[in-house]
Amino acid sequence: MSLYTADDRWSLVIQRVGSTTAQLWFGTLFGELTKPSRARIRVFDEATGKLAREKLIKSWDRPFSTLETRFYRELKIDGLRAGKRYTVTAEQYLQEFADRGFYEGGWQLVARGEFNTLPGRLPEVGADPFTVALGSCYYADKDNGAIGAAYEALYSRGQTQWRPDVSFLTGDQVYLDVGGETLSPVEAEVATRLANVYAGNWRYLRELLRRGGTWMLADDHELWNGYPEVSKLNPLLWRLQNDAIRAVWEETALSGIHRVQSTKLVETFTIGQDLSFCLADFRSSRTADRLMPAASFRKVLDWARSLKTPGVLVTCQPLIVKKKSLEDNLRSYGKEYAELIGALGSSGHDIVLMSGDVHFGRIASTGLGPGGGKLYEVIASPMSNLTGSIYGLATNAPDKSIRDFPDKKTREALGWDAARVKYHRTVDTRPGHGPFSPYPKRRTREHFVTVSFHRLSSGGVRMQAQAWRVRSPGRSALPARDFRSTYTEVLT
Repeated sequence: MSLYTADDRWSLVIQRVGSTTAQLWFGTLFGELTKPSRARIRVFDEATGKLAREKLIKSWDRPFSTLETRFYRELKIDGLRAGKRYTVTAEQYLQEFADRGFYEGGWQLVARGEFNTLPGRLPEVGADPFTVALGSCYYADKDNGAIGAAYEALYSRGQTQWRPDVSFLTGDQVYLDVGGETLSPVEAEVATRLANVYAGNWRYLRELLRRGGTWMLADDHELWNGYPEVSKLNPLLWRLQNDAIRAVWEETALSGIHRVQSTKLVETFTIGQDLSFCLADFRSSRTADRLMPAASFRKVLDWARSLKTPGVLVTCQPLIVKKKSLEDNLRSYGKEYAELIGALGSSGHDIVLMSGDVHFGRIASTGLGPGGGKLYEVIASPMSNLTGSIYGLATNAPDKSIRDFPDKKTREALGWDAARVKYHRTVDTRPGHGPFSPYPKRRTREHFVTVSFHRLSSGGVRMQAQAWRVRSPGRSALPARDFRSTYTEVLT
């Protein structure tokens, strides 16, 4: 193995993993790095230390279609074993160093990662569970790598009960629409600025992105606040009234969603015959009339209606929400909202909705129609609060005011009775520090949530959830727990 030279401008992202496959993203989002003539990805079986797979990289793609600089490759690794841990190294070849005898044959190690492949079945109680980390909403200012350090500590030194196998980041991993630079009238400057926001955030998030498989969804700030609407009242978006600026902004932002975050409109996977997952991007193709293209939406509905096990639906926004206030939410799309709720209730199985967006953390549950299923909604937001922005000044106490689900109009469309909403856990808030602080008002504690799953010998799935305070170290430098007691539920 070659010598390691740390350079945090390189990104190695473990993206979606399967039982025998893994998708890896390697490259740089910084414009100043030189594109190597060759690079390689090596995957090692951690149990044996032996090389399992190797991929040589001779050509590169552009992460942003509007910019010539920056480069990456997305690689699919296959032939792996289910439920096993693997380590990854990313290396570049430097001919001039090879000629002078530096490194081993000229290969310089620039990034490391590790992941577990998906198990063939959910583990039984007593074994290490299958664990999902859930987070959303990341603003780098004042974070100083806190989310990465907290995640790395839990992953590497925490109890195996809470070590994430995979992560779901459900949107606003970047805030492209915050800051005075959004007012630039120069198209090239707009594209460069958006790419630079990604570069900075991926540098701070690298400890998370290179551990375990990560699926990412988009929300509005990957594009602009309230997308696809363009508010004429938001001064940071005034330049988007210009057609040329809006076009280059949108093209660059969509490149970030599809080429950097590798977001798909609909994805599904299962853990044996025990638990089924569906990730739905209800933002990047949203229009004034539809959450996503009709064919993609049918895939979500078909997944829900065909469930033979409990299901986990991952979206950018929650379902247990009030009617639109300032911005659209899922309920703003009444016809599709009702169709989605109806489909989720059709199988009679319990559904876990994992989401973010709202800048509060909350676990709630409610009935899901006459089939007898229940909806358990887990919200994790934010990983890092906004600072110095008109959007970062509001108090975000967890909303516990919704009493019945679904709303009257949706109930009438479905022919359902109202079900009472129960609130089980909320993430704490912390006070502000006065008018001259980056956080002048009370705000939600920065956090992410882990949700662990076991199969029960008697049938069903045990789910346990805990929230972790990103900026509050606890014992052994692990992030402090936010919930006083672990939330536990049995899904059927």
